[in-house]
Amino acid sequence: MKSNKKTMMRLGGFMLTLCIMIGALGIYVNAAGVDLKEGNHEKWIDRIDLTGSDSAADFYDWLVENSDGDGKNDALIDPAHASNLDGSYVYIIKELKGTAEFSYQTGGNVSSAAKKAAEAAVLQATEPADDDQPILNAAFDAFERDHPEVFWLSGSRVFNTRTTYSYSYGGGSGSVDYQCCFYFALKSSTFDIRLKDLYPSVSSIKTAIAARDAAVDAIIGSMSAETDYDRIVYLNNWLTTNNCYNANISTATKNAWKCISALTGYAGNNKNAPVCEGYARALKVLCDKIDIPCVLVNGDALDNDGNAGAHMWNYVELDGAWYAVDVTWNDPTVYGVTKKASGYEREDYLLVGSKTLVSGNTSFSENHIIDNTASVGGTSFVNGPVLSENEYTLPIETGVKVNTYSAGVTYSAEEQIVTVTHSSACRVGYLKDGEYVTLTACQNPDGSYSFEVPEDVKSVLLIVIGDVDFDGDLDAEDNAVIARSLLPSSSDAYVPMGAEQCFAADVNGNGEINSADKILIARSYLDTTHPLHLPISW
Repeated sequence: MKSNKKTMMRLGGFMLTLCIMIGALGIYVNAAGVDLKEGNHEKWIDRIDLTGSDSAADFYDWLVENSDGDGKNDALIDPAHASNLDGSYVYIIKELKGTAEFSYQTGGNVSSAAKKAAEAAVLQATEPADDDQPILNAAFDAFERDHPEVFWLSGSRVFNTRTTYSYSYGGGSGSVDYQCCFYFALKSSTFDIRLKDLYPSVSSIKTAIAARDAAVDAIIGSMSAETDYDRIVYLNNWLTTNNCYNANISTATKNAWKCISALTGYAGNNKNAPVCEGYARALKVLCDKIDIPCVLVNGDALDNDGNAGAHMWNYVELDGAWYAVDVTWNDPTVYGVTKKASGYEREDYLLVGSKTLVSGNTSFSENHIIDNTASVGGTSFVNGPVLSENEYTLPIETGVKVNTYSAGVTYSAEEQIVTVTHSSACRVGYLKDGEYVTLTACQNPDGSYSFEVPEDVKSVLLIVIGDVDFDGDLDAEDNAVIARSLLPSSSDAYVPMGAEQCFAADVNGNGEINSADKILIARSYLDTTHPLHLPISW
């Protein structure tokens, strides 16, 4: 029997049968066939079905640990912290070894045996790596979306195998002993996972990380908001007034797509100014800092002409529901204006729902089409949080004063006290046994009114007294609604009022609805000397 020992590396999707070490690396970007977990999940990594793939979970955790900048195991900052494999810095995913049999054509052709030995070694050693590669690629995608604070990576990823083997042969058959190292590359003579043109050294990355943290602390430190709603409003307004969208994509640096761009704050003529990804990633970094659930969402957005373009935005969770925030579209590009604050900043795309009309008769979900694919040919993470149908409605809580309100709308009363300010006669009550019970009001020194809510009551109704049709005006139609309800039930014109309407129709607050209530309403809109400008029942 003759024997030999060889070393091989496998590139991309094909095999090299050279009997030397090859320094090139193979890039994989296709994650087709990765199963998603049932249900809807906040973190992108939780959306992948990791059943039977411990290597993907371990890989994700390794990426998180090696990018946190805590001074230990920070291989994504300084690859020298990783394993050294033949002069390259790598994360070793798994190592395989074993023995395989092979056959070859006899006739004195030594190269035939060598070729078959190599084929057998690569087949046995790399098939498991090929099976793992798609889900590992998906895990990298998930890391990139879950951790936008990691801004110094290029986005490229390389998975490769290094196989060594020895074989013996004779008489048309042989056996091969193989060892395979399946790894994720960080740095070699031809590749670097970091943005080397922007961050040429470890110290430059650390300096940029410190600048990121200082920017986040400064933004959060200047925020006086007490509720998560107010915090989201503040962060949207800070990002829109301290940045101008980068319309010069051809000259933009890679930073424009990173959180660092919008966190720093740039005018539009700066090549580091943010594009949509920069805005969205910055918002998530800030929300993560103050523990507001926030996810990145990407897909296509439609302009006013119906043209689709790649876009990224956010979902944030408030009071148990998810709402959309598109900071980029809240900071519209103004022709000829490149300064940070254009004066056209808005909140039209702030905490909206899937059915919220945001552009004419177009709903948010119609002009923001989700794909959630993070790499070319990669997994589409479509099992993220479900967007609320309606936009966020601010609940009334202790100490909160509502300067504007919608008549007939039910408000939360979880804190058991409701405080309102108003310019019309208001009444607040709660539903009990099919009828509304009026809450007693107490006027505050500033002119607002507070209502104490029983502990078992979870919501209250705020109405304008006499506004029976809830259109915001006291007029003849309100009288007509009452009049129809007072007709005999046998009349064709009889229309009963619901509990909410009865609550508004009892203008004098005596518990009955009759002509006296109609007269008071009529006086309000016919005789200006008798306006309903004070809460009559108080």
